[in-house]
Amino acid sequence: MASSLYGGAEVSNQFIGSYNFRVYIQGSFDPAEGIVRMSPLVANTESFEFRSGRDLTVRRGPGRVSFDDVTLEKVYKLTDDTWARWRDDMELGKIERKTLVIEFLDANGGILKTYHLTNAFPVRWETPGLDATSTEVGLEKVTFRVENIARIDTPTTSSALTSS
Repeated sequence: MASSLYGGAEVSNQFIGSYNFRVYIQGSFDPAEGIVRMSPLVANTESFEFRSGRDLTVRRGPGRVSFDDVTLEKVYKLTDDTWARWRDDMELGKIERKTLVIEFLDANGGILKTYHLTNAFPVRWETPGLDATSTEVGLEKVTFRVENIARIDTPTTSSALTSS
């Protein structure tokens, strides 16, 4: 049984391509330009062990939740130093945490899934490596530490994050 239309073809399962996504950074109406790669979103749950009274069975329970850092790579441009300035501010003690919004898109640009990465701040910034024999475009990398990754079930517009 087909559940929806995807890219003009009726399908029973919507697969999400890893090539079609948008990233918004809090304070901007527009998606961040030139982002070509993002590391996976990873959530971790610690576990703990316990015993009750004379029970010889070791029980396990879920503990604290943490999230891995997220790395974004974008085309390195002479006119765009937004990430470098954010990182410079961090080094000067001006800590500014922002929400990042990741939208997974279908072939027509419709939102399939949305994730909010809250209280993000840059912990690593890299310029592109240089290679005189290469014809590849340079990629700037920034790694963000995040406090929470929340999946938003209903597609939302990212313009709600325009307040800084």
